[in-house]
Amino acid sequence: MTNILKIIFGMIVSLVFITVFIRYNQVLNNFIAKNFFFYFSSVFIFLSIILAIIYNKNKLKLSINKLDIVVLLYYLYSFVRLIFTTNVPIINDNFTILTLIILFYFVFKFLFQKYSVHLIRPTFVLILSFCSAVFFQAVIGLLQAHNLFGYYSGHFITTGSFENPSPYAGYIASALPFVFGLYLLFNKKDKLNKILKYTGLFTFTACILLLPLTKERGDWLAALSGMLVVVYYKYDLRKRFIITLNTVYKKILVIISVVALIAAMMVGLYNIRPVSAFGR
Repeated sequence: MTNILKIIFGMIVSLVFITVFIRYNQVLNNFIAKNFFFYFSSVFIFLSIILAIIYNKNKLKLSINKLDIVVLLYYLYSFVRLIFTTNVPIINDNFTILTLIILFYFVFKFLFQKYSVHLIRPTFVLILSFCSAVFFQAVIGLLQAHNLFGYYSGHFITTGSFENPSPYAGYIASALPFVFGLYLLFNKKDKLNKILKYTGLFTFTACILLLPLTKERGDWLAALSGMLVVVYYKYDLRKRFIITLNTVYKKILVIISVVALIAAMMVGLYNIRPVSAFGR
């Protein structure tokens, strides 16, 4: 493909990120509108991918790793469980969306294996589009919290364009480790990497300011866990722990400290909304 076609292809695949902004107030549930756009854009994107494969004369090389196998096994488990679940049809929105998301997983994986992160590559457009979508969703939530924006549910402080803080916080929490890693792991020297690095920083800042306002404790823990994985990889914490914790007493002290910290965190999270926690 020429450089222009690569950019256009990246923009077409990025259409899926617009799904979160879709609203249509004449339907009872705006998730119906989001699902409809997700289906429509997915069909358009996969048709474009098929045309790109036909247009590309090079052989298509695919590789499967351990994570891919885990994803496929989870999908198989979901399918088998669905077969044996009564009163739930095999063709339903949740399973259809899961199928499309897994297909997108393999599409994104292939694109990042094939192309380096460069301006003329679809990968650069994909990352920039994803970060932009997350950033603007976070900004919408921050504006809502200060009564400066028009997406109001009437029941919650901040919901983005989701009408409920639970899926909204889930969306922000799932993106936080990615944008955090984008800033922490990308090289500053390359000009284009700088753009992505600081886009990640701005998006991370907006998300970290927004997430506590949702009061969704599970999503706080999920985001924190993801960011700890990034820090673990960046600073090779396993090697540092082995060097530092060189005696039994140090190991015992660290274990006691970690357990105490987790217990204090659980108590604190419970007391934020005890009625909600008790109900769950």
